[in-house]
Amino acid sequence: MSRFFRPAILGLLACACLGAHAAPNCASLKSGDYRLINHREADPDWRHHVMQFDAASLTFTDFTGGTFTLTPAAEKCAYSGDGGNVQLVVSRSGILVVRDATNGAMALGLPEMALDLKALVGLHNFLGAGKQEDGLMHTDAGQISIDRRGRVRSAGCGDGGIGACGPTDKLFATLTPNPAGGFDMAFKDSSYTERLFAFKNRDGLVAVVVGQDQIHVATPALARTLPAVGPLPNNWSLSQNPQGTTSALNFEHREVVSVDAVSQSFVRRSLDSCVQQTWFINQGHAGVTYREKGTGTNCTGQTVNLNAVHALGTGLGFSVFGWESSDPAKARFFGFGIDQP
Repeated sequence: MSRFFRPAILGLLACACLGAHAAPNCASLKSGDYRLINHREADPDWRHHVMQFDAASLTFTDFTGGTFTLTPAAEKCAYSGDGGNVQLVVSRSGILVVRDATNGAMALGLPEMALDLKALVGLHNFLGAGKQEDGLMHTDAGQISIDRRGRVRSAGCGDGGIGACGPTDKLFATLTPNPAGGFDMAFKDSSYTERLFAFKNRDGLVAVVVGQDQIHVATPALARTLPAVGPLPNNWSLSQNPQGTTSALNFEHREVVSVDAVSQSFVRRSLDSCVQQTWFINQGHAGVTYREKGTGTNCTGQTVNLNAVHALGTGLGFSVFGWESSDPAKARFFGFGIDQP
C-alpha cells in the first residue's frame, strides 16, 4: 500500500523554497516540501498534507514519518513506486500529478509556497468537479474574481463554460489565511469551508480549492496565443469519470500541423495514434481552449471518437481539462495534464 496516499491515497506538497538538489532524471523535481492534494480522500489530515522530498535518495517522508521511494521510469520526469502501482510525473515548474493503480486515486502536488492574499487578486477562469446529490461527480466551469479583502465572486460562462461570461457580482465565499498553509474558503450561504492552496512563479499562477469529493482549479483569465507549427511538448494526462473512476496515465507525443489566425484555431496531431483534432483558443472568453465533439482517423485508418473538451492552461506546464454541458450525448469527465519538461 502506498505511503504517498493515506496508506491508500495521496496528499502532496512542494516548496517555493525548494533546494538546489534535483532528482537524477528531472531538474524540476527538487528537494523540499510538497503538498499533495487528493479530493477523494475522506480523512482531512491526508486530503492535503505536506511531504518532504529528498532528491538524492528519491524519498518522500510524510507527516507520520512514513517514507515512500521513487524509481525513475524510462521517460524523463516520470517515476513509479509501490511495485509500479504508483506513477508520478513532474512539470517544468515542479507541479506533480500522481496516480495510484491500487485504488484509482489521482492527486495533484503543488510546490509549497506561502503566498499573500494579494497574489490571488484578480479575475480567474476555473474548472473543477464535485460530487452532487446523485452520488456522481459533475464538472463545472466559469470565472471568479478575488479582491484584496479576500471576497470571492463568481460568474457563469455559458453551456460547458465556453461562452461569454456574465459579471462576477455574486459574492459566494471569503478567503482567510490558514496558519497551516494556504487559505480557508468559507462559503457565504453555508457553514461549509474548503481549503485553497496556490503556486506562482514568473510563468503563471494556479490556485486549487479542495474539499471532500470537491476540487476546482483556477488560473488568471489571460488570453492564450496560437502555438507555432511544429513539435509540442510530450504530454501526460489522466481523467476521472462521473463515478470517480480514474483512467490510465496516458503519454502522448504531439505536433501542431496548421494554424488559422482567423478562426483562432490550430490542428494538433498525435505522433502515436496519427489522430488529428482541431482546437480553438479564447472561446467565449480569454484563456479557454476548446475542442468540439467529433471523430478522427488513426494510423490504421480506423475512426476514433473525440469527446468535447474544455481546457485551461496555466503557463506552468500543467493544465486542467474536462466537460459537462446540457447535451447528454457529450461525455462528462475531469482531468489533469502535465507537459514533459
